Amino acid sequence: MKLEIFGALEIVYAYTNINFTEKQKEDPAKLYDLLDSNGIIGKIAELIPEEEYSFILESIEETAYNLHEYQNSFMGILEATSKDYAGLEYDAEKVKNDMAAPEVLGTLKEVLDKLG
Repeated sequence: MKLEIFGALEIVYAYTNINFTEKQKEDPAKLYDLLDSNGIIGKIAELIPEEEYSFILESIEETAYNLHEYQNSFMGILEATSKDYAGLEYDAEKVKNDMAAPEVLGTLKEVLDKLG
């Protein structure tokens, strides 16, 4: 469904001179529904040469398929894992720095003293 929504909106943006506010673009599903319910998306699609329109749709599907395949490939998994660990490293460094703050160390010492 996302492919259809975003694909149709990008076609509208590229093939028309209709201007949309950033606020309207914030909710793509609502904008798509508005354009589709008024028949605008269908009219635009009818005006694009059939071969060109078919090529666009096939390219969108092929790109989505290739992206999915890459994300599930060994290299894609390694890339996602390295990004996750990069964020974790930053988080661990932040926690370490936060724990080293004098007020935190003082509170920690008080708690440990009370626990015996």
